[in-house]
Amino acid sequence: RNKMAAFVPIVRSLQQNGYRRWSRHLKQQLTTVFVRGYAGHNKWSKIRHKKAAVEVQRSKEFTKLGRELMAAVRDGGANPESNLKLSNVLSRAKTIGMPKATIERVFDSAKKRLSQVGEVVVLEAKTGQGGGDLIIEVITDNKRRTRPEIRAILTKHGAKMGDSGSSMFNFVHKGVISVEKKNLSSNEDILDIAISCGAEDVLEEADDEEDLVYFYCNVNDLSQVTSKLQDHFKTDLTSTAEYLPQNDIQLSEDMLDKVTNLIAKLEDHNDVLRVYTNIVQCPS
Repeated sequence: RNKMAAFVPIVRSLQQNGYRRWSRHLKQQLTTVFVRGYAGHNKWSKIRHKKAAVEVQRSKEFTKLGRELMAAVRDGGANPESNLKLSNVLSRAKTIGMPKATIERVFDSAKKRLSQVGEVVVLEAKTGQGGGDLIIEVITDNKRRTRPEIRAILTKHGAKMGDSGSSMFNFVHKGVISVEKKNLSSNEDILDIAISCGAEDVLEEADDEEDLVYFYCNVNDLSQVTSKLQDHFKTDLTSTAEYLPQNDIQLSEDMLDKVTNLIAKLEDHNDVLRVYTNIVQCPS
């Protein structure tokens, strides 16, 4: 009992900082499970998940996902059960409503043009605004073209391309599975479900539009954990591999606006798949 009491301030701190992390279960489970938090689902994570739903962005999202799907087929084959990357891409395609006919057309194209499919490359950068970091995932068939173009965008906005490892140490690569809270039974123990399905962590987030529950897992276990959660909840899930910041960098509203503009310009580039950052707004 005294040992458990030592964790009460930790739980209260999590609650005060906006982490509704099933604290009543956390105190019961700490003897067997260490549940750690990630800073990953801040403003940028929400923007990334919702952006695809905006009609003006759908065509570009379809194009980028199509290229990523082709790369996944080339690297691991056309069977999503044995190809984790392909399984993840198909999950995102389903989430944003990519038509089945489009997916089939991309499959056929990938089989015919494997040598022309682009390569997924991870670039690292410093924002120049408060020392924040960026992880930029791109897909390109010409790195000599794409890298200078990304560097030009960064330079124009006061940021700088970094060397390999210069920013990555501030992030952790994790599998992230999300489900709408309305699809969960009110009497279910979410932490127990997470543990039984192989997840490492659970986080609930709510806003004006939807309540989501995120399950985090080892990126190599993403396909397996997603399948188990799918079997349990009997509903659609969104499954992705993401770079989650381990520590947030806080910026003023003015500086945050500049970084917002930079990220928007990067995401508009045809070769950019996703942008991750460890920047959040300073509390007022």
